[in-house]
Amino acid sequence: GINAEYMGQLLSNTKHIMQVKLAFLTICLSLLVVGTLCINDNFQDIQTSLVNIDEQEIRQEYEKWYQQYQQRLEGTQYSKELRYNTFKTNYMKIKEHNANPSKAFTMTVNQFTGLTDEERKQYLGAYVPHNKESE
Repeated sequence: GINAEYMGQLLSNTKHIMQVKLAFLTICLSLLVVGTLCINDNFQDIQTSLVNIDEQEIRQEYEKWYQQYQQRLEGTQYSKELRYNTFKTNYMKIKEHNANPSKAFTMTVNQFTGLTDEERKQYLGAYVPHNKESE
């Protein structure tokens, strides 16, 4: 039969091979993670550079928007400054969308840009349940 020394050597070699495989897989996985992070960082840098908008530009666009649509906003619960924050968030979404060449359409500032999602849905006739906590 097979002697004990040969079996011991065979098990030792198998253990060594498994350790080498594990080390190789660990290195491959690490490289994959690092590569993915680098690609993501580069994409974020590219996307950020494509959508490099300063606060002054946003404020100017908001003032134009506010002048055009302020009559529709009378009686709403938001101050002009809170409305600006909503506009800014939506304006950045528009710019980011338009900077993406894979998008099939272009977005623009319109009467909805300064509205919250709930206000927009109500304006468009969607059912929005009232929040009982705010009543």
